[in-house]
Amino acid sequence: MAVARLRFLDKDEEELVHEQSLRCLERIGVKVKSQAVLKSLERAGATVDFKKEVAKLPESLVTECAKKAPRSITMGARDAKHDKRIPVDAYPLMSTTGLAVYTHDLETGEKRATTNRDLANFSRMADAMDAVDICWTTVTAHDVHQEALALNSLWTALQNNTKHIQVVPATHGPADARKQVELA
Repeated sequence: MAVARLRFLDKDEEELVHEQSLRCLERIGVKVKSQAVLKSLERAGATVDFKKEVAKLPESLVTECAKKAPRSITMGARDAKHDKRIPVDAYPLMSTTGLAVYTHDLETGEKRATTNRDLANFSRMADAMDAVDICWTTVTAHDVHQEALALNSLWTALQNNTKHIQVVPATHGPADARKQVELA
């Protein structure tokens, strides 16, 4: 199979982006809404403003962490035959896109807010499509309490798809994240 390799930047441009990224991380920093993570970053050598929730990361910290990061990871799926290792050596992975807030009802043709039933249907469709590697929750369920959207989206996708699932992040603190991990 032929594989297209695209390069958008030459080596000098890649280096410029890298240098400017390091500069931004050190001078501007990153917004971190977790006090525990801010404390961890401070212990690791970042300059932290706990009031503004900003951590400024020195180049040495970024470089050290990048060296420790694995060169590849496996995106697990409910069915191991759908596990995907990234980066890939051949073709790019394909994903559904996510979080639409309206759809056209298949029975009435009317535009309406998306529901949890739509999420289940799109998840089953993505599971059935050979070309889809990753199921990103395609719609936002309006008939679910929005405080529980992330958890509900994961639960619905898990019930209807055996591939790797990407959902909205846990937005209500560590307890919400732990619940997502337990579900997965």
